[in-house]
Amino acid sequence: MAFFITGVSGFIGFHLATALLARGEEVIGIDIHTHLLSYQKRD
Repeated sequence: MAFFITGVSGFIGFHLATALLARGEEVIGIDIHTHLLSYQKRD
């Protein structure tokens, strides 16, 4: 399942995305502070 998270660089969004990625889920995140994020290329 894919999850779309708004506010992914905030406290809750960041920890939610981290937990979902650790479970092997697909995460798509967006935030106004994109310079704070790292990106992973999708195959």
